[in-house]
Amino acid sequence: MKEILKRIKADVVLSALLCIITGVVVMVWPAAITILLGRMIGLVLLIMGLAHALSYLANREENRIGLASGVVVFALGVLIFVRPELVAQMVSVVVGVILIMHGVGDLQLGLESRRNGDDIWWLCILLSAATILFGVFVIWKYFQVAKVATWLVGLALVFDGLGDLFVVYRVTKAAKRVLEEDAIDVEYKE
Repeated sequence: MKEILKRIKADVVLSALLCIITGVVVMVWPAAITILLGRMIGLVLLIMGLAHALSYLANREENRIGLASGVVVFALGVLIFVRPELVAQMVSVVVGVILIMHGVGDLQLGLESRRNGDDIWWLCILLSAATILFGVFVIWKYFQVAKVATWLVGLALVFDGLGDLFVVYRVTKAAKRVLEEDAIDVEYKE
């Protein structure tokens, strides 16, 4: 059980730190991140579309749909490169879904903390619910105000990371206490 706890703790801590760092970067440069991300995705799609089309031209017999798919992907790349805010809308939805998933995961950990006898397990549940609500809010709000929502995505990521760190600390503390109590019971019985 100790190894499982260590692995879970390491995964959650790493994920939390990445969320905090990403959140701070997004909060500091929301507009630049939106444009940069959109342009990068647009450029990748442009290259992919061009590669599909060239592959078709090089071997027309084996690659019958390469030209059509290449043109569609290339056109999508041009659209996204010219209008990078389209990607920002998609990213916001993805981040919102990730926040909701993290919140549900934290909720499960909070319930585990309760089963292990943690005295403030309810705070873990409260933080989990707040993370889920942040996720829903990020998805809903983004379509109204892009720049504010991008900043809000950063804030939500920082909140999620800090919440994850708190929850994993409480769960680990409660689990260690249970393991120590079990060890004392074993020594007492011997």
